[in-house]
Amino acid sequence: MAYLVFTKKGPDKPYKLGNTQIVIGRSPDCSIVIKSNQLSRKHCRIYPGPRGYVIEDLGSSNGTKINGIKITEGVTINEDDKIKLGDAEFYFTLIVETKKAKLQTQARKDY
Repeated sequence: MAYLVFTKKGPDKPYKLGNTQIVIGRSPDCSIVIKSNQLSRKHCRIYPGPRGYVIEDLGSSNGTKINGIKITEGVTINEDDKIKLGDAEFYFTLIVETKKAKLQTQARKDY
C-alpha cells in the first residue's frame, strides 16, 4: 500500500493512496484538505499510473515541487520523494513510518 505523509505541523500524518485519484487543496471538497492560503483550492492530484502513482499540478498559483523541482506535467513519484505544495510538505512511501522511527531504525543499522 502507498501513502502520502504530511510532515509540516505536529506528528506525521499518513494518507493512504488507493486505486482512485485524490485531489489535494484547501477546498472542503478535496480528498486531502490543507488549510493554507499558499495552496490553491484544488492544488494537485495524485492518481495510479502504469508505473506507479503520478502527481500532477492543477494550475496552482504556487506550484507543486518534487524534491525541490517545480513540475509542469504529470510525474511518477518514487519512494521517499519530498512533495511541497505551497507551505505544505509531504513525502511518498510504500511503508508508513514517522521520521523519528526512520531515524531510530537507521541509527540501529549504523550501530
